[in-house]
Amino acid sequence: MDLTKIMGLVRSHTGIDATTIGEYPFVYAINNGMQKYNYEDENTFIDFLINSDLALKEFIEEIVVPETWFFREHKAFDALLFELKKIQINLGDIPLRILCLPCSSGEEAYSIAIKMLEDQVSPDSFIIDAIDLSENNIIKANQGLYSANSFRGYSSEDILSRYFIKQNDHYEVSAEVKRLVNFSQGNLFDASVLNFKSYYDVVFCRNMFIYFNAEMKNKAYHKLNQVLKTGGIFFIGHSEAGIIPKQNYKASDIPGSFAYIKQHISNNTSLNNSAHKQALLKNKSTTKNKSITKNSDLRHKKLTSKAGVFTAGKVGTITDSKMKKVPPATISRPVKATLLKENFSQQDNEIAHKDFAVQNQLKIAQKLADRGDLDEALELANTIKNQVVSVDCFNLLGNIYSATGKLEEAQKLYKKALYIDTKNYQALLHLSLLMEKEGDLKNAELYRKRALKQQIKNG
Repeated sequence: MDLTKIMGLVRSHTGIDATTIGEYPFVYAINNGMQKYNYEDENTFIDFLINSDLALKEFIEEIVVPETWFFREHKAFDALLFELKKIQINLGDIPLRILCLPCSSGEEAYSIAIKMLEDQVSPDSFIIDAIDLSENNIIKANQGLYSANSFRGYSSEDILSRYFIKQNDHYEVSAEVKRLVNFSQGNLFDASVLNFKSYYDVVFCRNMFIYFNAEMKNKAYHKLNQVLKTGGIFFIGHSEAGIIPKQNYKASDIPGSFAYIKQHISNNTSLNNSAHKQALLKNKSTTKNKSITKNSDLRHKKLTSKAGVFTAGKVGTITDSKMKKVPPATISRPVKATLLKENFSQQDNEIAHKDFAVQNQLKIAQKLADRGDLDEALELANTIKNQVVSVDCFNLLGNIYSATGKLEEAQKLYKKALYIDTKNYQALLHLSLLMEKEGDLKNAELYRKRALKQQIKNG
């Protein structure tokens, strides 16, 4: 079996280098995929993977195995509180912004939130964004249900009783803690992900670089360095110390925390100094300097779900995207996908970040609905509805209520979508079908004609 092509494809998509994890995860995932799609020849199946976005996504999910637990390497959390006290003095009323990437199945992000609460930090004074490549991981993280294995190496009955709810042999994260973390699915190497500058005060990125070759390490470092403010804290894994350029970062005073304070902004620092050469010794060629491009792609690609009957089309305009749990200023203008400017204003950063988070939450809710988990989809969609004004959220809720026979509620939601966007094709089409089902043929025809007009206009 020749794995060269699929290994190269996975590396270009995710940064994961097969030499760091071995061939077994690839062989295991290929065997599972061949059974699912009824292939007998490995090489033919690999060609199929290369040409199928869905199958490749499933394949990557197979090889991305979460390996984390609560309060892993606890000295990092001690350093977090120690260093944040210095940052808060300068921030005043502005909330601390913390990024956890990759967040895996959520244990680390929730650990950060719990640690902050334990230290009497006000829930309104910090924001935690948690991003992972795996959609399955994000769904699990949002559920917040963990077995005893997720608490290995750490046991505190006091913490468990205060921040978790016992569910048979599992523990569910309390609503108080859940609301403090924004989970989103995203690929660090996607141009639309984290395409803003100097936004976060803290970046938790532990044990990710070990899976990359020199080129992808360099790309990942540059992107994370870009979003971290000067004076911010960069957390890495204990075997990744060589990643951080010592001329730009100073180690925390807490030994064993592997926390580094950003001293100087430099988008052109590549991983080619002596420390990095040691870290990248296995790679024979050093990586050329690559600066962050001044003009990125579209701020956020509009997401379209093609699976299932619940497809709501493109994620549309979102107004007033202030999440209830965070206090930044309300965005009064519509959020649209526009080319990034060379100089990012604070408002640009706020919009890019919030639009990204909302789109990903909608995508997860859509995915849950498509696979038939209507109760979970309804709960998440209602949470989004209470936080933002979104045409696509109203349409998705309408689809869910329609599928469960609550046609009156569905109508109200489609009409709310039309109130915001009078030409929205999805809302017009669904209202036409509902009116026809109720026997109101006159209004059904009116909505149908309006929907057809928009379909023709949109091509």
